This record gives sequence, C-alpha cells and structure tokens, in this order.
Amino acid sequence: MLTCGVTALHAQTVASYSFSAFNTAYTALAGSPLATIQQNNHDTTINLGFTFNFANGSYNDITVSSNGQLSFKPFTANDLINDTLVADSIGPMLMPLWDDLGGDSATATYSLLGTAPNRIFKFEYSGWRWSSSSATNAISMQVSLYETDNVIDFQYDQGPTPYDTLSGGATIGLFNSTSDWQTLSDATASPTPSSALFTTDIDQKPASGQVYRWTPPVAAAGNNFSVSSYHNCSGPHLVANTAIYTPGMGVKTWYGDAGTDSAAVTSGNFGGHATFDHVYAFSGTYSVKMVLYNGAAAIDSIQFSYEHVLCNTIYIGFFYDANSNCVQDAGELDIVQPSLTEVDSNGVPVDTIPATSGFYYTTYGNTGDVYDFKPVSLAPGYSINCPQSGVISNTLQTANNIAPQSFAIVCGNPSDFDLAISATTISGRHTGNIDMLVSNTYCAPQNATVTVTFDPGYAYSGSTPPAVGHTASTITWDINSLSALTAPTPALHGSIERPLPWFVVGTPVDYMITVTPATGDMDTTNNTVIIHDTITGSFDPNHIQVNPDGYIAAGTKLTYSIEFENTGNDTATNIYVLDTIPAELDFNSLQIKAASAFMNIVKYSDGIHNIIKFDFPNINLPDSVHHPENCTGMFTYTINAKNGLPDGTLIHNRAGIYFDDNEVVMTNTTENIIGQPLNAAGINQQSRIDMFPNPATTELMVMTEKGAYSSLAITNSMGQQVLLQHISNGQAKVNVKSLPAGIYYITFKGTGGSTVKKLVKM
Repeated sequence: MLTCGVTALHAQTVASYSFSAFNTAYTALAGSPLATIQQNNHDTTINLGFTFNFANGSYNDITVSSNGQLSFKPFTANDLINDTLVADSIGPMLMPLWDDLGGDSATATYSLLGTAPNRIFKFEYSGWRWSSSSATNAISMQVSLYETDNVIDFQYDQGPTPYDTLSGGATIGLFNSTSDWQTLSDATASPTPSSALFTTDIDQKPASGQVYRWTPPVAAAGNNFSVSSYHNCSGPHLVANTAIYTPGMGVKTWYGDAGTDSAAVTSGNFGGHATFDHVYAFSGTYSVKMVLYNGAAAIDSIQFSYEHVLCNTIYIGFFYDANSNCVQDAGELDIVQPSLTEVDSNGVPVDTIPATSGFYYTTYGNTGDVYDFKPVSLAPGYSINCPQSGVISNTLQTANNIAPQSFAIVCGNPSDFDLAISATTISGRHTGNIDMLVSNTYCAPQNATVTVTFDPGYAYSGSTPPAVGHTASTITWDINSLSALTAPTPALHGSIERPLPWFVVGTPVDYMITVTPATGDMDTTNNTVIIHDTITGSFDPNHIQVNPDGYIAAGTKLTYSIEFENTGNDTATNIYVLDTIPAELDFNSLQIKAASAFMNIVKYSDGIHNIIKFDFPNINLPDSVHHPENCTGMFTYTINAKNGLPDGTLIHNRAGIYFDDNEVVMTNTTENIIGQPLNAAGINQQSRIDMFPNPATTELMVMTEKGAYSSLAITNSMGQQVLLQHISNGQAKVNVKSLPAGIYYITFKGTGGSTVKKLVKM
C-alpha cells in the first residue's frame, strides 16, 4: 500500500544509494506468520510500525509478494515477471530475489524489533522454492528496514537444495521507476550494482549469511557525521547521523532564516543521531549549517542547501442546508450527489476535483497565496446557498491546521427530476449477482421503477430489498419518493442462479438495467446500463468492473464500478479504497457518478503514479455473518482512455480495499485493449453499439451513440434483407418475433460509418 501523506523524501533517488556487501551469521526470524503469500502469485500488506523513507516517498506499510518482492504500493497483475515495464506498474519496490517463486510447504514471517527511534522491521521468506513449479524448497532470505537511518539489508541462507533450473533467472536490487533503479550483476560476495543494466538472469544462490546493504544518500557529509533531509508541508525534518556515539555529543543547526536549534545526539543502530524539525514562512532555497559538538568543543560542521515548498491541507465539504442558515445543523445531511470543483491558485485555474460528499486538497506556494475552490458542476437540482460568492478561499499559512469548510447547498427546480442508474455484475458458473445504485439528481420526490433483464440462462433467486415482481429473466423494484436528498443512494441487489448444467467459464452473458419513467426525465441517457459480462469460476464479492471491457478505441469513456463486502464477523467502522489510476487513462477526466454512502475523495500524485482514495469514514458497515442483506457498499466513476494510444495498448486496473485496521483486500484486475480483434478487421467500430438480448426471441433492444447511426438493416445468412428500421435518438426496439431461428447480420449506417453486427435468433 502506498501511504500518501504530506511527507516526502527530499532530493533522493535509488541510483544514489550506496551499496555494500558483507557476511554474518544468518538467524531465523521468530515472528508473526503470513499464510496468505504461501500460495503462488499472492501478496498481502503489512504495517511497518514506523515511517520508512525510500527514494522520494515516505511509507508506513509494505506489500509482500510470494515472488520475492516487497512493494510500497499494491501489486498489479503479472507481478512475477521481473522486467522494468512490470516493475514500473508495481512502483517503488525492494527485490531480494524477484522471480516466479513458490511458497508451498514454506513459511513467511515478519517482526518489529527494538525501540523507537531505532526499530527494525524484518520480513523472512523461509524455505522458499526458487520456481513455483519446483518440488523442492531452495532458499531462505530476510529483508531488514531500519528506522531513522532508512538502511535496507537483504540477507540469505542457501538451504539444502540447489538452484532449480525451472526458473528463468532472478533480479536482486531496488526499484523506484523505469529511470531510477539499482540491480546487482550477480549473487557473489562482491556483486556490482548498476543503474543502467536491469539484470534479470541471476541463477546462483547468495552464500549463507551473505548481506547486501543499501544506504540512502545524505544531504551533506563531514568527516564525523552526515545529514539526511525530508520534506514536510511546514518545513524540513533533518536527521544528523554520527559515525560514532559518545555521551555528551550534540548538534546545533542554523536554518538560513534567522532560526536556530540544538539537540543532543542519541545512540542509534549505526553510531548516533539527532533530529530537527523547522517551520519556514516562505517557499525558497535556504542555506543550512549544522555543527557537531562533543561537549563544548565543535568537532565537525556541514553546510548545504535546502529547497522548501510550503503546503497546507484543507477539507472542502457539501451539505444540504435545509433551513438556509448556512450552518450544518443536527440532522442536515451531507450531499451524496456528484460534483466537480475548480481549484484556482492566485486567480489561475490549476486543478479540478471530482467528489460527492467532500474532498481533501493540498495547496502549495508561499504564505499569503490564495487558493479558491469553485464548484463548476453540481447535481442539476442543487444550487449554492453559502457562501454567497459561490467560492471558498484559503490563504496559505505556515501552520498546517486549516479548519474544514463546506458549501451549503439548497434545492431548486422543484418540479423536475432526473433518474440515473449505476450497476455492477458478477457472473458465476452457477450463481450471479447484480448490484445497483439508483438516484434522482433533483430534490422533488419521484417514484421510480428499476428493471433488470438478465441472461435467460439464469433464473431468479432472490433480491434485496424484496422485488415487486420477477419473470424468467427479469427483476423489478418500485422505489417511492426518490430525491437528491435521499442519503445514502438506494442500493438494490438481485441474485440469480444457473440450473444444471452449469455455465462454462468464458461464456458471454448480457444484462440490461433500466430506471423509469422516461417521460419528463430531464436526461434519459443515464437511465439504462448494458453490461456484457463473461462467466467466471469462483469469485470474490470485493471486486472491480469496467464497462465497456475488452477492446476499445483510444479516447473511450470507461465506467469503473467497485463493490466491497464486509465478510468479517463484526461491523466495519471505516472503509477506504485506494485505486492507482493506470497511466493510459486521463486522470483529469475522472468524474464520480454515484456512491452508496458518505464518501470523501483524496487525490495523490508522486509525479509518476496518480492515486485516488475513496474514503468512507464512519460507514459502520454490518458484517455478512449477522447481516447478509446489508453488508455491501459500492461506488462508480468514469474516466477517459487517453487519445492517441497505439493499438495493442493494455489498460489494467486493480484496487485495494481497507476495512478498519485489517490487511488490504485486493480486487480482481480489469483489462481493456486499445484496437479491435484481428478477426474484426474491416468492421468500423468508431461508435459503440449495444444489442440486448443476443440471442433474441421476440424483441431486440439497440442502443448506440446519439446521432451516430440513422438506420439498421437485417439480412439472413443468404444475404437477403428481411427487415429495415430507423434509429431515433440512438435507440431502437426491433421486433424479431416473426424471424425464423438462425444467424442474421445487422448493418448499421449513419455518420458513425457502416458497422456490421451478428444476431442470433432463437
């Protein structure tokens, strides 16, 4: 897990770490076991117990993999492949022996040793198989992370069995990005570290007791001590490390802004250290001087430059101001409808933030700089009551303790309504689930009917809340008085089952979910969701789904739905989801569509990765053991694939779900591919077309982009046209009841070009 706080390592790269190798006795670790990563290609996240600084980031957690790698962010699919492209998608990472390893009959253990500020986090792979296909246990190894000093050790024990040639070769080293790494040339007593060659073919074990150590660079160094600097919003955190420790040693610091400070040196893992924290009033470059004393005698000094960037973190919220007094009184709800807020810095637009209930934002600059937050898009039934200017302003200050601020929202257009539906599905061999969020973006209460049409290969099994009706392939709910003030957004659940014989994994299945009435609805484009899904084997209820999936054109708008279920045995008080947005997606196009509960948004960026935190504080989600009907949550967002992506580009997305203080639960991985299948050459796919159901028996529903196609013609397998119909506003209902069973082809014509789709008539 990537811990995205305001602290970041100042001016450090992995390439600048110093490397050393030595040998000392290997001692097996006695600590907490981790059974989860003994399975092939599995990982789990562990809290370090302290903040560890690595390269250009600070972290409180680390994700360990069965494949001999430890990452400071959640792993992605195919994380066993040790090459730079995969490594970049994984992110900052330690690689004691990265390869396709296996943990069958092995153990994984971790422990926190010592006392602050000199603790050591240790993780051990014990009796690990070099190849996941191997039948023998080949090697043990430990990773040690040192608090304050931020030193990294890899140590090895050869074990009784030789290297297994089933593996293609391993990587040992550190990785930050495709332009910043160190890997070792081999596993000898004196390997050569390189930041130019990414070694992937190590095929020998390090000797028993062999230690490979990496030490972070220092801001400056004298003969007797060195200094590392870390950046906080208000100023630097400086650590002076002495080569030796003697009682009575101390350090005095001059910060370059007339401020000074002194601290005693305390004993550490490697000599001694003294720490300093300072607040700068302005961003800029400061000349810092530190002097090391032994008693009253100055024995060494260091002078270096520190570049400071001042920052504040502010919370912006939205609430319904029922009595229009501009104060969130008891009983006045937080808004759960989507919004988009523009952020200006000294009058210049610098960002836009999608949200529902609220968001956290970090501002940068100098004391006195003004940031303005202006909602540019609210649910159409809302308007801002306070502040009257429609703008919340924050002036940058040295103390990072900004009070939360909120927009007071009131209702307008009392007679209008806009119904919208979001949905996600899981399609198993013998059971399936459909989960939906339905909303009205205006305040006037509106009755609504939600209908799910599912694949006829399934049968109705159940629903929550109870449906008002169902047929062989539909489920229907009636919802009364749906309003933008409904909080949370009503969640619907449908269960379906497959009678014997069960579906074959990989079989395509389709769903259509609609909310009505459409007459009088201010926007009918969000009243229908069509999902093309694929039968899977066993599935986890904590999952992510993308629509459309598979092959897409560059620039396509994707809808991601993430669902979480409390499968524990007690209420989950706080839940949040971290999603590292794939680099192939346009981060600035992200918009929230719906959420099942109060949700805050936090955007993070480390210059390489863009991360969204979807935070559900105080959600108090019941557990599935005692409350199986009310133990899930869900949210949906849209984001565009970048324009100009070459054909064949893969877009993978995977999220981490955190229930209170438990280990992260990783979702499945979605996949999109830019382009079209090779067997679809010659078919124009500029505009997407959805046909449901297919196979069809009596009626076929067609939906496409409004204005893209004006007509459709159906021909049989002999090339004879059997039906011609116009398409109005991107939709058409086609009566196919009279057509004989068989294979047909539908040709769509219009401004979107000419596209051919296959239809199966039952």
